[in-house]
Amino acid sequence: MSIRLYWLREHGVSLTVYSGKITPQMLLEHIRAIDPEGAPTARGWITYYDDTVDVSEIGLDAQIEARDLVAAKFREGRGEARLRTALVCRSRLNRPNLSLWQACTRAAPGHPIDAELFESLREACDWLGLDADARRRVAAIAEGRAEAVPAAMPEPQTAEVSA
Repeated sequence: MSIRLYWLREHGVSLTVYSGKITPQMLLEHIRAIDPEGAPTARGWITYYDDTVDVSEIGLDAQIEARDLVAAKFREGRGEARLRTALVCRSRLNRPNLSLWQACTRAAPGHPIDAELFESLREACDWLGLDADARRRVAAIAEGRAEAVPAAMPEPQTAEVSA
């Protein structure tokens, strides 16, 4: 049960990996801990839900609170530019919940997130326009094949939120 955040500065993208049971409290703590000043968001953000993730407890109230927290953190300094966020989830169990997140962000006037839902990392990377090196790095991290990456991350963003 964790949410891990990676800044891939050399590729201009951020990656969040969700695994296990994610509670509303875990999600909200994770968002509160993000420092948007440090986020490399030139290309966008990938949120990857691995095959073990269960976000079924995150209901509408928590989604709206999360949406508002994200808006407060990422609206400043972006002007009209929206942060492209690729939600990657193969599990049909979690897709309705992620579709709700997508609808919540679209329904909020001026929300700084442009979220799209994908079934594969390849589709998400295509949408964000990532090059081959960025794609390999994102896949290695998301699939747990890049053990050295967390040690290279800046201290404030290395924290892992667990239940």
